[in-house]
Amino acid sequence: MIAPLASSVWEGWGSVVVISIVLVMIGAVIIVGAWQGIKSSQADHIARETIARDEAYRKLAEDLAISQRKSAEAQQRIAESLADVGAKVNAIEKMIREVG
Repeated sequence: MIAPLASSVWEGWGSVVVISIVLVMIGAVIIVGAWQGIKSSQADHIARETIARDEAYRKLAEDLAISQRKSAEAQQRIAESLADVGAKVNAIEKMIREVG
């Protein structure tokens, strides 16, 4: 006859201890998994913020380059106008010296 599957571990408090250990291990796995999920979500959020900040800096740099180019063009036009005014003033001074 086959002997029943009875062990001294399953008698008394042994079964409670074994089940408690298994439940604690399952709980630990769930807690670690949840913690890793939260950390992964935080890392994803930080990465998205970094990408957005980098894109804002890139846009700012592009805007700055455009502004600098426009400023340089305006300075060039002002320099040309000033040279033209200077030439006209010199011509007027020459004419005044010749007349005077």
